[in-house]
Amino acid sequence: MTTSSISIALDIITAGLIFFPVWAGASRGAKRTLFTILALVISAAAGCTGAKLLAPSFYDEYVQARVHTACVAKAQQYDPVRLSRETLAQYGVAVTDDEIRQAIERSGDAVSYAKDIAEQNGMNEEELRDAVDKLSAELLSTAPEAVQKAAPEVINQVFDDDLSNSEAYEAVQAAVKSPEALADYSEEHYVRPVAMTVINAALFVSICIAVRLLMLLVYAACGVLRKNSHTAGDRFLGAVLGLVQGGSEVMLLILLVHTAETLSHDMFTADSLSSLIFMPIYRFFFN
Repeated sequence: MTTSSISIALDIITAGLIFFPVWAGASRGAKRTLFTILALVISAAAGCTGAKLLAPSFYDEYVQARVHTACVAKAQQYDPVRLSRETLAQYGVAVTDDEIRQAIERSGDAVSYAKDIAEQNGMNEEELRDAVDKLSAELLSTAPEAVQKAAPEVINQVFDDDLSNSEAYEAVQAAVKSPEALADYSEEHYVRPVAMTVINAALFVSICIAVRLLMLLVYAACGVLRKNSHTAGDRFLGAVLGLVQGGSEVMLLILLVHTAETLSHDMFTADSLSSLIFMPIYRFFFN
């Protein structure tokens, strides 16, 4: 799903959440609409609490093992040691794999590593500068791709984020240890935040729907939903309460999107959306 389709969906949902409760409130009257708002508040509280409590254990139990297996399989395709060796070979420098691993592990960033390994092999100043630029650029450009390749494809379709240079070099340092270490890095810093965002949202929506349906059944059993004739004043008050209900549901949608930003470590950002109705309302609260 692209940000464009998400934006369209958010606009449709926002418009529906604003106008449908007003129409429904005018049809149902004030009393039934008031009970609907009560169901909304209780279901939202249950959804927030339930998602927060259940999401970590759900991820650990049903998602983590599969994600780790996929990450390990794809992490094996990335080899910064071979990349370094081939780049240095272009300058006539032969370096052992152990020397490369040791230099990567003791250096604090890609430039320091490239300068360290190049200086050890007696390059002249011009070759040294060129080799440092090329090797550090190669590592920093390929590491983010390696981390994202280690993630399941569905993650990359929904979320897109660039690693900082320091994060990219951390991925390089993990990769020289083993594919499993790179897979662990990818899972911890990229996949888990995104997966937890999706799981939290899914659990929140599922719990909200379940609780609201349960409360509707309770209302029906208690006779709250029984149809009655309504005066014009009752219908007007119902429409006003419907507007309150719609506004509350839009606020829940806004909080859901904002929570997705926070949980994903800003890999998903609301600013990437182009919705015409939702985003102006969102920016009013989160500028």
